[in-house]
Amino acid sequence: MDERQRSKKNWSRFRKLCRTERRALLLAFFFLWLARISLRISSFSRIRAWLSRLPSLGRARFSPDRLCRLVETAGRRLPWATCLYRAIAGRLLLALFGWPSQLFLGVRLARGELQAHAWLVSEGRIVLGQQPEPFRPLLSIGAAGGGTRKAADSMPPNCLRSPAPPSVESLGWFLSRYTLPEGEPPLSSLGDPESFPWPELLRWWVRTGLFPLARHHLLRFGIAAPEPVRRTLDSLFARNALLQDLHELETLRLLRLFREEGIPAVGFKGPALARFLYGSPHLRCSTDLDLFLAPENLAKARTICREAGYRSSLDPIPTDLLVRGHTECGLLRRDRSLSFSLELHWAFLW
Repeated sequence: MDERQRSKKNWSRFRKLCRTERRALLLAFFFLWLARISLRISSFSRIRAWLSRLPSLGRARFSPDRLCRLVETAGRRLPWATCLYRAIAGRLLLALFGWPSQLFLGVRLARGELQAHAWLVSEGRIVLGQQPEPFRPLLSIGAAGGGTRKAADSMPPNCLRSPAPPSVESLGWFLSRYTLPEGEPPLSSLGDPESFPWPELLRWWVRTGLFPLARHHLLRFGIAAPEPVRRTLDSLFARNALLQDLHELETLRLLRLFREEGIPAVGFKGPALARFLYGSPHLRCSTDLDLFLAPENLAKARTICREAGYRSSLDPIPTDLLVRGHTECGLLRRDRSLSFSLELHWAFLW
């Protein structure tokens, strides 16, 4: 079969899929590319942390097996799509369609050679990456629970009950990022708060920008931090809340200016993302504003931003050159003692 006949056959198969299956297949291709790019530009520890916090969204219309078969179909057409890329893409796709899943990395010794493999588990069984001979799991990401509880609400391995004292990083993540399922004991019963390394935790929360969530969880679960730590967290939270309110107001002002000129744009990351994830813009740190618009509207948007007081080192560069060579443009506006950093985005990848 030549290339043209193969393409026609693939197109015919694609058209036979229902609309949602087509969307899922296209998303599988996108997530495979996203996995590849992410592993090239970021560390695995960061990707692991991101995948661990991934919630289950949407409704579980298709079974995990059907969705994972679409990932396998997409992976067979990308020669570089190894088991790890497929497992990451599968976890993203299942989460988008409402299925919790657990990604495993394991090894085995076969014919004197150490082999590694990644696979995906959902509803208590392997749905992606099944092998005739089992691998020994070394690492797991996420939770494969019963399909109705969100993965973001599942507990990580209980670092506080470990015989060895938890590291500052693991304890910091635990206290600031995870919620407790029903029936679990309160956080205060899992360890003695007086033994926590509070100064180190505070420095870690400030460095990672997680201090708003840390303060929120400490208050929610009744964990008494030392008075100096509590005062510092309260002060940092108040300053960040004011900053996020100002960012939100400035974002709305810019969106209104764009709308008046007929430019569709949306705000993302920053306060908008915090509202979506946590229900409040005050529970996340952000230092700039992010607006996404179509590339054909970039020239007009840059003019509007300059009239609104924003300046950029990229101002002398023609818009068409920016669109061809970049995906975003940074601008800055100073207002007395305040400054607003703005990024206009017109693409995520190029």
